[in-house]
Amino acid sequence: MTRAPVVTLMFVHGGGLCKDCWDPIIRRLKESPLLAGRAEFVTFDFSWHGSKYDHSIAADVDLSNPDKPRVNHPARDIVAWAPQEVWQQVQQLRADQRARGESGKTPLIGIGHSMGAMALWKTEITHPGTFAGLTLFEPGYGIRTSENDYTVDFLVSLALQREVTWPTRLAAQNYFENLRNFARWDREALAAYLRGGIIDQDDGSALLACHPLIEASLYCHTPLYLSTEQQRPQCRINFQGGGRSKVYNREAFEGMATRHPHIYRTRPLMAGLSHVMVLEGPAECAHMVLEDLKELVPAGDTPLQSRM
Repeated sequence: MTRAPVVTLMFVHGGGLCKDCWDPIIRRLKESPLLAGRAEFVTFDFSWHGSKYDHSIAADVDLSNPDKPRVNHPARDIVAWAPQEVWQQVQQLRADQRARGESGKTPLIGIGHSMGAMALWKTEITHPGTFAGLTLFEPGYGIRTSENDYTVDFLVSLALQREVTWPTRLAAQNYFENLRNFARWDREALAAYLRGGIIDQDDGSALLACHPLIEASLYCHTPLYLSTEQQRPQCRINFQGGGRSKVYNREAFEGMATRHPHIYRTRPLMAGLSHVMVLEGPAECAHMVLEDLKELVPAGDTPLQSRM
C-alpha cells in the first residue's frame, strides 16, 4: 500500500516561463534523503504561459518614448490575477487529494520565482494559513518610480527584440541556445524551458508560448506593496536572492525580517546568480530549498508542524 505524502510542495513559475522550468530543481529534491518518497510535487502553468498559451488578444505597444517602451495587455495586472490562479490551484489540489481518499490537509509548502513568488506571498496574505511555509526567489516588490524603473526599460526592450515563431522546433532550440541573454542558463534548465515554453504547430513550425509582447507587459505591472498586511501570513517565509540580481529588494525584505522575525527571514545571497537564478543555478537553488525545508519537514515519521 502506497503511503500518503507527508508534505506537498507547490512550485510556481515566473513571468514568461513555464512549469517545466522547475524540473531540474524537482529532480534534485526527489533524490534528497529528506524528501525521497515522502513528498508530492505540484506544478502548473499560469494563463498565457506554457500549455495555457493564448495569443488571441493583441497587446498595445507604446513607443512614444523610445527609451522607455511600454506594453499593455490583460496579463499586465499580475498582482491581481496571478494570486487568484494560485488560490484556484490550491483548491483544486485539495479536491484532488480528497478524491484520492486523503484528508486534503497535507501541509502545503510553496516555492516560487519572481511573479510566482509574489503570487504565493499574496495568496498567503489574502488567505492566512494556506501554506505551512514559503520559499520565495526574488518576488517582485516595492514602489516603482520614474527614477528606479530602469530595469523595466531594459527588460521590455529585450522582450520586444525576441522572435516568436520558427520553422521547426530545432530552429527554436538553436535560437535560444545561441541567444546571449540565455548564455548563463544551466543547459538542463534551458531544455526544460524549451520543452514547455515552445509549442509545436500542426504544420511543423514552433511557437513561443508566452508571446514577447505579453512578456513585456508583465514587466510593466505595478508591483506588490504591503503596509499593515506584512504581518498577516501565518507561516515562515524565506526570501532568496541572487548576488548578481538588479531587482532583488533586499532592503525591504531585511526590514520585514527585523520587524516580524517570526514570519520573515532573508537568506544569504547566492553568489554569481542573477534574478533568473532558478534557471542559472538549479543545483544551488535546490540546496537552498532543502535548507528551508529542514525546519519544516522533520526526518522519519514525525508529523510536520507549521511554525506558526
